[in-house]
Amino acid sequence: MTVLNNYVSIHHRFQLENLSHLETNQRAQFTSQAVSSWLVFRLQMLGVAMVTGIAFIAVLEHHFRTVNPGKWI
Repeated sequence: MTVLNNYVSIHHRFQLENLSHLETNQRAQFTSQAVSSWLVFRLQMLGVAMVTGIAFIAVLEHHFRTVNPGKWI
């Protein structure tokens, strides 16, 4: 009977320790995913801004006829 009581006690202790480690891991994973999502969003917005700026410059050059395909800068 003593062996079973010790086993239950050890099992309960390991279970609590495992839950603690699992919670720590989940917090780290959540933080990592949040930072990754933030970085992806920022990089996409940077790409959108660059493409928009280049398109705007191309439209302005076309409108003012400053584009010359035969002229090398």
